[in-house]
Amino acid sequence: MNRYNLSDQKATSWLNRAEICVSFIQRDIQTREAKRVDVADLGCGDEKLERLLASRLSRVSYQGYDILPQSRRVIALDLNKDDLPRHYDFITVLGVSEYIDDLKSFLVKMAGSADRLIISHVISDAGVYDREALTRLGWRNHLSKDQLLSLLAECGWEMLDSYLEPIEKRTFLAIARSRAG
Repeated sequence: MNRYNLSDQKATSWLNRAEICVSFIQRDIQTREAKRVDVADLGCGDEKLERLLASRLSRVSYQGYDILPQSRRVIALDLNKDDLPRHYDFITVLGVSEYIDDLKSFLVKMAGSADRLIISHVISDAGVYDREALTRLGWRNHLSKDQLLSLLAECGWEMLDSYLEPIEKRTFLAIARSRAG
């Protein structure tokens, strides 16, 4: 269960990431007065985001996707090769962007697949991981906060809000609106 950090999926930091994600969604749908939201959780792991969404939002449709599905409800999807089958209101990408081979192409493709993107990325600004650690983790991307924000803008995303984990300052979350629509 070490591949894709699965051995750590019960850690508090993952639940905190999911909590921030749900807060972003709640604020966004209140602003837009959306009646129902449709969420694709890419790299959903043990589906903790689904449980949080269901406990906080009355009208949410959730679909989990993962390269290694952990339940029958999750659809197998390799983000390096496969496309989403349809358009969503929200796409969440929590703890996944580090593993994507061509992050730029992925983000461009997602801009046409959803109205909103919520992404978390362990940023290089904190200086926590050296090259050996990145290789051991299997990460393809380890961007600074500014590099990630620039890439999002270049790929068709307009920033709406962001959050930097306050203690270690290594996990950065952002919600962005697609400019493709």
